[in-house]
Amino acid sequence: MKSLLRYYLIIITIQLISNNLSGQVIYTDFNPDINIPILDFDDSLQFDFDKNGTNDISFKISGSISPYGPNYYLIFKTADEHFQISTDTSAGYPQAAKLEYGDTLSKRSLWESGSITMGHLSGTGLNAPWSGININQFIGVRKITPTDTLYGYFTVCVYVLLPNISQSTIIFQDIQIANTISDLTYTGQYKPILAHSVLAEDIDNTKSGDDLRVNFAPCINESLLSSYRILIVPEAQALSFNTTLAAHVSASNCLEISPIDTNVSVIYGTGHNDINGNAIANLSPYRVFVLSLPNINVFTDTILSEMSPPIMLTTPAVQPLNILAFDSADAGNASDLVIYAEPALVNYQIYFVPFQPNRIFTLDSAMAIPAGRYAETGSNGMNPGFSPDASTTDINGNTITNDSEYLVYVLRTPSGTDKRGIR
Repeated sequence: MKSLLRYYLIIITIQLISNNLSGQVIYTDFNPDINIPILDFDDSLQFDFDKNGTNDISFKISGSISPYGPNYYLIFKTADEHFQISTDTSAGYPQAAKLEYGDTLSKRSLWESGSITMGHLSGTGLNAPWSGININQFIGVRKITPTDTLYGYFTVCVYVLLPNISQSTIIFQDIQIANTISDLTYTGQYKPILAHSVLAEDIDNTKSGDDLRVNFAPCINESLLSSYRILIVPEAQALSFNTTLAAHVSASNCLEISPIDTNVSVIYGTGHNDINGNAIANLSPYRVFVLSLPNINVFTDTILSEMSPPIMLTTPAVQPLNILAFDSADAGNASDLVIYAEPALVNYQIYFVPFQPNRIFTLDSAMAIPAGRYAETGSNGMNPGFSPDASTTDINGNTITNDSEYLVYVLRTPSGTDKRGIR
């Protein structure tokens, strides 16, 4: 477990601006998220909320695998009675309460200090209220100081998967603290930026950023947001791309848009490049991120969305139409043939398939045919018509001959290399 110890020995600190900023909100993203495998974690996390060098709360997992299955407790422990956790006693003992968006922390009547369990994990899963899969839930905390009561929370995800309980994890995503004595502290209210559900689409055939439409859902409270920046990241850089790198991308290499308080759908456009300053190109894989920038009077970091599914711009496949082939002379080879197809000015590959009853020839069949066993038209396509060379063979490599029946298949190849659209 030494490698785990090295990885998880983390002190997480949240910096408050000062004690006289009543009503201000400080939001901090954990980037990357802190992902803890529940059955394989023998260390603890320490959280120092006011960065005074004294830890306010710790989190650990205690237990083992018994003959009857897993027996683990997820435990928060506060440093003293001044730091407290919002609790739920429906299980008969205090547990960390599972909060939803909009819950009012200061109006909850149950606050506990000391050792507070988040739940018990057994062979049947984690007990309520944290059983099953919990995405973007909250754990409320408060710290009582001589002058203020500071309310805050963690955003957490808990995944307890049955029967694969060994894959269970808890993820700490971010934290917010409000330096205020107000009782209007709502979970999720001030999280300004997580643009989410990012999706990119190939919508046209210009082979540029005009083909690329980006869709995403806005953050929860856009009143705290200055703008969004859409970032197109080459696939090879996507896994290591983070908020710090995103913040240093030149404004000329992204698309910046203002909040519009609704789902966003925007064409990236040819005037905008990828993060490296290169034009958006066909047949190059990308991922799309959205960076959210807060207003200058909001004490929060910029936050980067999750990356989109992969997107690669391509030329849409259009099936060749009105195929016509006929024998125009008597040379006894493929040069006798004239072939037409629409549209005319397109790269085509032409396959001569010896006739056999019930034979099926598909795009996969064509893709398997080696070069030299089909004819290629070049960029002039079939304008006005196309006659293969005398040396052209059928798909088996045999010379085209008189008195033999062939089926003619045509593939449109927009890029000149990749095969698309068989007819």
